Amino acid sequence: MKHLLNSVNLIISKYKEIEKVSGESFNIFSIMGMESDEVRTHSAIINELLNPNGSHGLNEVPLELFLKEVFSDSFQFNCKTASCKKEVYIGLIDENFTKGGRIDLLINDHKGNVIVIENKIYAPEQKNQLLRYQQRYSQAKILYLTLDGEESQEKNINYHRISYKEHILNWVEKCIELATDKPIVREMLVHYSFLIKGLTNQTLNKKMGQEIINIIESNFEASAEIYKNFQKVLEIKQSYFLKNLSESIEVELNKSNRANWDVKICQESNDKLANKVEIISKDLNVSFHFKNYKNPLILINRNSGNTEDTESQFKKIRDDLGFKAPDWKTKTTLL
Repeated sequence: MKHLLNSVNLIISKYKEIEKVSGESFNIFSIMGMESDEVRTHSAIINELLNPNGSHGLNEVPLELFLKEVFSDSFQFNCKTASCKKEVYIGLIDENFTKGGRIDLLINDHKGNVIVIENKIYAPEQKNQLLRYQQRYSQAKILYLTLDGEESQEKNINYHRISYKEHILNWVEKCIELATDKPIVREMLVHYSFLIKGLTNQTLNKKMGQEIINIIESNFEASAEIYKNFQKVLEIKQSYFLKNLSESIEVELNKSNRANWDVKICQESNDKLANKVEIISKDLNVSFHFKNYKNPLILINRNSGNTEDTESQFKKIRDDLGFKAPDWKTKTTLL
């Protein structure tokens, strides 16, 4: 088993060095800390690419490729007359949560065909989101977009599940081929495809993946044992990270005499593994936990009477407590 792990580590090290030499590890979205920004990164890029009049200069072809990827040939839509808009306001949310809200992406054509896209990277679902969109556009095709194609929690809503891992990545790679004569557009899309692969835990280098597959095939029993125990080790490592995070936050609060913040660590009662750290003030409730094995997830909830937008809230936390975001797999705290 030790030989297996050493062999895999050698392959990873080799391809990391290749990435370094080739510049593949240089990604503009990662550098700017915009990997998981639903609105300013993902919705913005998808919206621009779907727009036939977008600055990409590829006309309606990206939209045609997208519809074919999602619906095959079963949906009739006039792409030449289409428009795509992001963050479309459809009114105040009523007290029953059956009307109003803001649609992430809205596509329509001159015949009145409508496509609604609800874009989810890490943000939690809002109450009756899809229902409210259905109420506003009763004949619309509703697409629920997540990293891995997860189902919505809403019931009795007719929608299509699509994923970044499959549909968006396939579509973007087809657009890369389309943009061979537009080098700036093509390189931006290459960066974006690498970003999607990173978010969906896909191997960036296919050759590396194949080499690792070959080693696993040759060491099947040992690989199976590693696989069986991986989840438990993952939970232990994440728990260790969260406990250290909690202690680091307490130290920072004590140094600064910030009495308006309270820190609470949550753990499963059965095995006492930490699964979430909460930081609470009179205005905000911030929780740190893990969406998948790649990175910690920060969720910010407004308390009653707090009307600040999410970006302002996160800035307040970052400035007040000095948070940074390292790779949790190699470092133990966010501070």
